[in-house]
Amino acid sequence: RGATAGTLTSMVGTESLKPNIQELIEIYSKKIVYCGGIGNGNAVKSVNNYLNVSHLMLATDALLGLKKQGVEPEIALEAINQSSGRSLQTQERIPQDVLTGRYNYGFKLNLMSKDVLNAAPILKNGHFYECMSKILTPHSFCEEDYTYIAKFIEMYHNERN
Repeated sequence: RGATAGTLTSMVGTESLKPNIQELIEIYSKKIVYCGGIGNGNAVKSVNNYLNVSHLMLATDALLGLKKQGVEPEIALEAINQSSGRSLQTQERIPQDVLTGRYNYGFKLNLMSKDVLNAAPILKNGHFYECMSKILTPHSFCEEDYTYIAKFIEMYHNERN
């Protein structure tokens, strides 16, 4: 959706672009961020998508816990989205793609998994990377939308209860 709307941020591994390349990228991007040397754009993109899917997984897990407590996800999101726990996931992806059952933002789970695995050299010594990558790795070939990871988390919750 972001590319179609021209609202993406492009992270490029260079200090500058040739004008014709910049014009091409501006067709689908609202912003170009110059990340420095070769590979840095991909590194930042990988970490961005790690954070993106992490927020989705954490919010899904929290909303499922609240639902078990008797709080409907829509009510919880109304409060969270006016408070400090909000994110793109709680404001857009969960209401538009998860709670509706659409799971159709337009970015495949296998591509999200690839990006997270590409972030391994940067994040492998962090506290959370191993857990997140363990959750995503079994879905590396999943053709579903990345928001479908919320469905997998819900199935996991149901198995444990």
